[in-house]
Amino acid sequence: MAEVVDQQNTTSDGGYGTVGDSGGTEYRTAQSFKLSANLTVTAVEVMCNAVSGSPTGNWTLRIETDSSGVPSGTLANANASKVVTPPTAGNTVKGSFATSFQLTGATSYWLVIQCNNQSNNYNWVMQGNGSSSYADGCLAQSGSGTWTAYSTLELWFKVYVLEPILRSFSDSLVPVDVFEKSPARTFVEVIKSVDLTLGKLIGKVFLETAKLSDLTRRAFTRIYSDIPKLGDILIKSPARLLSDILKSVELGIVRGLGKNFLEPIKLSDNIKRAFTRICSEIITLVEVAAKNISIFFTDIAIKLSDSLSRIGSIKRTFTETFLIAEDILTKTLKWLHTTHIDSTWDKLTRVTSTWAKNTKSNSVWTKKYE
Repeated sequence: MAEVVDQQNTTSDGGYGTVGDSGGTEYRTAQSFKLSANLTVTAVEVMCNAVSGSPTGNWTLRIETDSSGVPSGTLANANASKVVTPPTAGNTVKGSFATSFQLTGATSYWLVIQCNNQSNNYNWVMQGNGSSSYADGCLAQSGSGTWTAYSTLELWFKVYVLEPILRSFSDSLVPVDVFEKSPARTFVEVIKSVDLTLGKLIGKVFLETAKLSDLTRRAFTRIYSDIPKLGDILIKSPARLLSDILKSVELGIVRGLGKNFLEPIKLSDNIKRAFTRICSEIITLVEVAAKNISIFFTDIAIKLSDSLSRIGSIKRTFTETFLIAEDILTKTLKWLHTTHIDSTWDKLTRVTSTWAKNTKSNSVWTKKYE
């Protein structure tokens, strides 16, 4: 796997932190950091700003655990220490650990630079920054064994890790709110990411297999090319060399094939672990998707039920209003009929008696409107 930078601060504006002797006191300088996830650390890098006097010896780069906001003095891992040659002013030095090791993400660790036993005022000043540009750590300095942290100061530094095979796949896991807004689009993007990740992994596997196949072919070619030579020797001295030749051929085959078959076994084990991690993350994604789909449809059901309830209430209101209006209209018509129409008709018959005689009776006319 490739080595990448997980944490760094490359913003700098001068010298901060002393390594070596200043005024008769031995100083150490450190920088805290937090990894973005559980990752395997391979190396660290720091920069020198200036050199005072003629300091000698090597630096020791250590990664220590945190103790109340300062270095604890305890290595984060037994392999988290590296001796390097100090760089000249304005240059960096990278210390690659002999054995890489895993650290926990989102946990404070300290990169400590030290070089004791210097002559008076012989020291190095580290390159750093005084504007708090790195959010997950700060600079600390120790004189006479006591550490002091400076929250607004930082060193120039880099922390290198092994790039996870599944980093791109892990990045495809989307926040819940994004999934709720567009589940179909989210699934399409996740599927594309899984396809890309598997494609890269399978491509790498086939490439490694092709290399191993080529190595195996070369081993066989070399073995069989040596057999005719051994045959010539056998003709000259069959009795004495037969046993040695057989042993030589057997040893050549075992060495040639054993090494090449051992590599596929190791590769197969790595593939198995990688696919296990992929399946685990896919299961997690499906569980999250199922949970959010359930929540999504539950919300829809609740809102739909509420809407139907409101529609039923509106329907009842309209029905009641219609019945009231119908009752009012009926009563009004009845009142008009029994009171005003009969009264008006009587007045008309009295005023126009001649005309009234030639019309239908009052009772016949009113019956039509009862």
